[in-house]
Amino acid sequence: MDQLSAMRAFVRVVQTGSFSAAGRDMHTTQTTISKKVAALENHIGVKLLTRSSRDHALTQAGAEYYETCVNLLGELDEAEARARSDVALPRGVLRITAPVAFGRLLLAPIISEFFSLYPDIQVDLLLSDKHVDLISDGIDVAIRARQLEDSTSSPGTCLTTTCWYWLHLTISSNSASPLPPMIYSNITASPTPG
Repeated sequence: MDQLSAMRAFVRVVQTGSFSAAGRDMHTTQTTISKKVAALENHIGVKLLTRSSRDHALTQAGAEYYETCVNLLGELDEAEARARSDVALPRGVLRITAPVAFGRLLLAPIISEFFSLYPDIQVDLLLSDKHVDLISDGIDVAIRARQLEDSTSSPGTCLTTTCWYWLHLTISSNSASPLPPMIYSNITASPTPG
């Protein structure tokens, strides 16, 4: 027996005033509702309803059980709604680390857009050119970039006014607030000429 389903059937019978109305509300038959209530009574060992061919009434035990069921089912429904909203709306702290220049040039301008999409997420942005320990520092997302060198020139030089960067994005398993899947594409940036 599915006790929660039987409790819901019992509550609907009391609220609607009949087994057939409860069946309509729950998209099932009067017979199914009657069997669920009988199974519930058998399970707890107490008559909840006195039945006649045309009517039913709560017993004293049934009235007390009804109040308890309404409270329990209400709390369960609220808990399920809260759990669903936690998944639907991510919240918490998202710790991101990135190189200083990359963070200032590319991340800082888009953070405000991120806040408008996810207002319940606090972003902790650590800009550093040093590599950090993702686990011990509790980092959720690490972005590392380096300048790609032209293999035909001497190391560390760019032949054109635009130097391309290689970007590495790491998403740590530390993340406490899972975000909806996002699509990441190749990102290129050109440094400020100088």
